[in-house]
Amino acid sequence: MNELQRIEPFSIPMLIDDTTHDACNRYYRRALLNTLLKLRPTYCLEIGTYTYQTSQVFSCYFETYNPNGKLITTDISEWDRGGAPPNVYPVMVYPHTLNVEKFHGGINIFYPNWRKKLESGGNSVLINGDIINRKMDELDIDEHFDFVFVDGDHQEKSFLSDLYIALALTKPDGYILIDDVRDPGNEQMETYRNTLCKKNSFYEFEDWDTNPGMALIRAGDLKL
Repeated sequence: MNELQRIEPFSIPMLIDDTTHDACNRYYRRALLNTLLKLRPTYCLEIGTYTYQTSQVFSCYFETYNPNGKLITTDISEWDRGGAPPNVYPVMVYPHTLNVEKFHGGINIFYPNWRKKLESGGNSVLINGDIINRKMDELDIDEHFDFVFVDGDHQEKSFLSDLYIALALTKPDGYILIDDVRDPGNEQMETYRNTLCKKNSFYEFEDWDTNPGMALIRAGDLKL
């Protein structure tokens, strides 16, 4: 595996000012691409696939800059999204909360037994971690990722559960990138600001002219 670049000082430069993948009047996909270009990860995890939009950013990065790269991307619903981009491997996981349908209209959760499993005391962090580990073994990925992008369900429990999975599966000198840390009105942003920021020092792309609303941290430094 290639050695990750270490960010010192902690900053992501705008190496490619490409609007191709931008959406919602935000720079978050541009920020993701430039983060990948700076860090040069090989094995990556994405939590929250939706319709392969950000997965495509990883795929473009692999195609041009790291042909050995692989992305495992996870979601709780297939979302009628079609085939995965090159070097992207989808995995279906379980929700973390019983009320997830309340926050995602029309969602078709992949596992029919998901509610029974959670109601009987199933630990979604351990369950999903095992599912991801099996896919890693299948793809001959080392036991830890270089880079994890967290963009799953934004409920507090789901967000923290995804971070526990990310932390367990990322090597200490790898990095975790969190999306939607500036979006008002969701539990994730409140948890990030009121809890995580009191324990951690995140890089939030403050030096960018247009802020993408994301937070980056070295996995070994993250405290939950």
